[in-house]
Amino acid sequence: MDLRIALALLLTLPLTSFADDYTVSGKAGLWRVDYSGELNGANTHDLGFDDETSRFIDVAVQHAYPKFPYVRLAYTQIDSTRAVRLDPVTVSDAKIDLSHIDATAYYRVLDSWGRIDLGLSLRYINGGLNTDTATQEQHTHINQLLPMAYARLESDLPFVGWRAGVELSGTDFQDYKIVDYTVYARYLFDAVLDLGLDVGYRNFAFEADKGAGSDLGMRGPYAGLAFAF
Repeated sequence: MDLRIALALLLTLPLTSFADDYTVSGKAGLWRVDYSGELNGANTHDLGFDDETSRFIDVAVQHAYPKFPYVRLAYTQIDSTRAVRLDPVTVSDAKIDLSHIDATAYYRVLDSWGRIDLGLSLRYINGGLNTDTATQEQHTHINQLLPMAYARLESDLPFVGWRAGVELSGTDFQDYKIVDYTVYARYLFDAVLDLGLDVGYRNFAFEADKGAGSDLGMRGPYAGLAFAF
């Protein structure tokens, strides 16, 4: 056998095996976040927070081994700073940094008329909630790994290539309470590398009892590039 043909076959075998046993899918894009609620006891709109664009990326790996869970890694950037004059003599500097990484292990418990995934996430937040005024400073550093329940329901739509679903994570752990859900629709062009569009709406509600206490809502539409191979 020609050496070049043998090398080509050797290179092709692991790729073929990977394609048979594994599927990688995900999305990356921009999320338009509208802030609401209270930051360290102060209203976010009074502090100058309104809407801002954040970035995200989400990758999942599925395989052909039913005893082992699928895995998903996701990152969301939420990092916003404001400086606002509250009155003629009081200036407030405020910062919301709730950027986080999610590592999720989940099983597909239904794969027929639709797909239902259930699992456990670990969300790592390394940021802070800060407000400074002429009379008061509140710095709440957050360096926390939070266990979260995870669920996703997805179904094919009558329109060829379109899927719709809802994804939910939540926890009530120590000083933190989170309810985080996304409603989405996705379209993929059928090719060797499937590419398409993922659009939806995300609502991230975050409560912290640390410091002066914060009760924040971050919600808004998003759009991104979807892929699968």
